[in-house]
Amino acid sequence: MRLSIIVPATGPQSALDNSLVSVLENLPDQTEVLVPHHEEYEDPYDLGEEVTFVASPQAAPIGLLKAGIAASQSEFIHVLMNGVEVTAGWTEPVIQRFKRDSSLAAVSTTIRDSKQSKIAGIRYRGGGSASAVRASRRNKASIDGPCLEASFFRKSSIETLGELDEQLCIRQTNADMAARLKSCGLACEHESDSVVRGELSSLPSGYLSSRQLERVYRRHRPRMGRTAPLMHLMATTANVTRHGPSWGLLTSTLGHCWGNLQARWSAETHWEPGDRESTILKFPNKNATADDRGAEDLCVEDRRAA
Repeated sequence: MRLSIIVPATGPQSALDNSLVSVLENLPDQTEVLVPHHEEYEDPYDLGEEVTFVASPQAAPIGLLKAGIAASQSEFIHVLMNGVEVTAGWTEPVIQRFKRDSSLAAVSTTIRDSKQSKIAGIRYRGGGSASAVRASRRNKASIDGPCLEASFFRKSSIETLGELDEQLCIRQTNADMAARLKSCGLACEHESDSVVRGELSSLPSGYLSSRQLERVYRRHRPRMGRTAPLMHLMATTANVTRHGPSWGLLTSTLGHCWGNLQARWSAETHWEPGDRESTILKFPNKNATADDRGAEDLCVEDRRAA
């Protein structure tokens, strides 16, 4: 197989059906479709001959995604979250891009949402949060990572980035993955000719989103340079004040406090790249800033010291 398309079975059944129908109607050659699902999920449309269903004890989206990645048999992996619909020929420009440039670890599609906005990818801000980057006709979008809702990865790069965190929502996993790619200088680019339709995932409640933001920030703080504390303060302030004078403001503040304590004392929040130093060194980021190169050097030095 050349490509594995992973569609985790989360959310409403109708959204999953729409995603699968669009994929199967436009399925390229040498491609397998994997649907990781909770062990209680059933196949109501008898798609067993066209789709490989992967049972998982985890019901959370990231847990399901990990099960799909583990079951994949291809060089390239395409993650498509529930409800996102593809268009004809959306995989080919991405695969060709991977083949032309062996330094690419990930590629972000163009996600066209209901407001006709075009999302190109994710930029990590250094404070535990990330922002979506809009596609531009004039300038090449500068991104640190793809939107997990519709993203492509070289499977070897996923192994380098390490195990995904099941305690994070999709939105915070976007930030986490972008930070990992940025830390190790692994290249991610936007492919404007690969278009899908869908929405970016929403953040959970104020308490959960605040706790997860702290988790991501503490995980990547050592590699994000001197401006990281300032960016974290700005991200925390924006996250708390977006609720206004309400109960959400209090729960968001508590989430930041508890997440901070958890991240400081829990070994689970510590992240190291996978044991693939040769892969890390293989993907130089040609557009890296001085701070980015410093983070990349630290990443490589950590691997050599391990």
